[in-house]
Amino acid sequence: MKGQYTSFKADEPPSSTMKHAEKKPVASPAPLNMQAVQVHVHPPKIHQTPREAAAAWVGVALMFLVFCLPTMNGIVLAYFTKQLKEDVGLTIAQYGLLTGYANGLMNAIAAVLVGWAVDRFELRRTWVIAAGCLLLGGMMVLEGMSHNFTQILMAVIFASIGGSIRATLTVSLVSDLLPPHQVSIGEAVVFSGAAVAEIAAGNLAYATNHYGVSWRLVPISMGIVMFSLGLVIPLLIREPPKGRYTPASKAAGAGQRFRVWPALRYLMAMRTFWLLTLAVGVRGMSTHVIIAFVPPYLQRAFPNHLALDSAYATAVGVSATASAVVIGIICERRFLRTPGISLLTSVIGGLLGGACFMLTLWSPKLLGTGGTGYAFMLALMGLGALLAIGSAGPVLAMVALMLPPDSKSFGLSAFHCVQSVIDPSASVVLGVVLQVLQRGVASKPAAAAAATGAGLERGLAVARALIGIAIAFSLLVSSALFTAAIRGVRPDFELCRGSSHSVGDDADGEGEGNEGDGGLGDKAKARVGLPRRRLVGFIFGVLVLGAAVLGILALSLIACYAPGLFGSGGATPEVVSTGDVGR
Repeated sequence: MKGQYTSFKADEPPSSTMKHAEKKPVASPAPLNMQAVQVHVHPPKIHQTPREAAAAWVGVALMFLVFCLPTMNGIVLAYFTKQLKEDVGLTIAQYGLLTGYANGLMNAIAAVLVGWAVDRFELRRTWVIAAGCLLLGGMMVLEGMSHNFTQILMAVIFASIGGSIRATLTVSLVSDLLPPHQVSIGEAVVFSGAAVAEIAAGNLAYATNHYGVSWRLVPISMGIVMFSLGLVIPLLIREPPKGRYTPASKAAGAGQRFRVWPALRYLMAMRTFWLLTLAVGVRGMSTHVIIAFVPPYLQRAFPNHLALDSAYATAVGVSATASAVVIGIICERRFLRTPGISLLTSVIGGLLGGACFMLTLWSPKLLGTGGTGYAFMLALMGLGALLAIGSAGPVLAMVALMLPPDSKSFGLSAFHCVQSVIDPSASVVLGVVLQVLQRGVASKPAAAAAATGAGLERGLAVARALIGIAIAFSLLVSSALFTAAIRGVRPDFELCRGSSHSVGDDADGEGEGNEGDGGLGDKAKARVGLPRRRLVGFIFGVLVLGAAVLGILALSLIACYAPGLFGSGGATPEVVSTGDVGR
């Protein structure tokens, strides 16, 4: 038999001769053809009509906004810590909870439920995204109208439910709007929304503070824009069929019914899925810390530079945007030959960018707080963002292409769930530790002098060390996990092709079926087989992660509502928290 794929009519079962012919390529020891695997045995490039391409990129632009606005809402809090402390009475630990698990934990739970519902009931992703935008916009408005920590906490929790569509359904939708060879650049554009959010948040905060505008106006205005976006999305984006460029989905998708266990079993059988989930989650720790704690630290370290908010946000945001686009183009051009190219860029960029971030933290110590040290800090921060931040979109694009179309939304939601409970953890722990140290200083008789001279320097040194440890741990561990996942990329693409995407046909993985006709053939079932050790490892990992999350969450809640358990009370010196860094 010539070729690697044979299609049959829906009402015409293949003959026995053709069955044997169909099985030959699966059993063949020939090396894997990544061009076939990447697009599920279609030619490597699929061209759209100009009208289809324009409609697809309009959808990408809207998904960019869906990703950008919620990110900007979270980032902008980093620049309003002083106002939040004065207006709402926010403490360091409370800020850490708001930027950590108040958003991440609910986001993770909601993402899994949304992904399951979309695949189980075949919901239109455009309508679900629109509903999420409406909920998110309403909660942003309520956040701006809050007058105490509990009110803000409730607004953030419900906003995170709406925001759960941001990194799951947007990735799933873009992977079906664009041909496979354009998905990397499309996802890079969407994820560059985080970098643009950094630029906009910093400059918006600077303008707000400069002109004396209340911080409340910022989340309220963003909420109105988000609500409007939810009304526009269903009108401008036509829902694409799942796996529209995957021939297997056309043959096997009809009549398929999504089931959780076969889909979860498929994810456990993949070699890279959970490694990449952990890697992206751990890498996100550094992003959380850089967004939440580095700006206030630098405000304290460079007190004479009043435009630091704007300059810092612009340097980081422009560099991260350029990084997302450049790495997206590189991954698009090299993906067919090197499918793990996004992981290579993550490893190299993470290590080099981490060195730049470390030097940024120590720049006031090395070159002082004058013009030279200030310029050196901005240059290093921009270079670190250029190297370390731009690979998230291509990595998610690769994961989306590895997943069977009929369970893609569920798979991406599981990915996002684990990632969301890991990446805020460093921010939460750092907030609690800084508050404990802060209260310890406040309990000393000499606390009144802590805000000047040697006390200020000691506070900056403590914050610098803690932030540096968190960033270094995040980048080193995530680089090791990305490296370990590289070898499993090709086998996972082969697994996706061999299963013909029908992971939901039989709940127990048994039964009859032909590859590509709606069931799992014998060869495909063997490929999706799940070793007992992998199942045990998965259960153990879930238990460990769950225990860690519950422990950190309990610690954070105690620090927020019963801070006296961590030491004596007293005045709150801003020095140990690096000023208003503390959250």
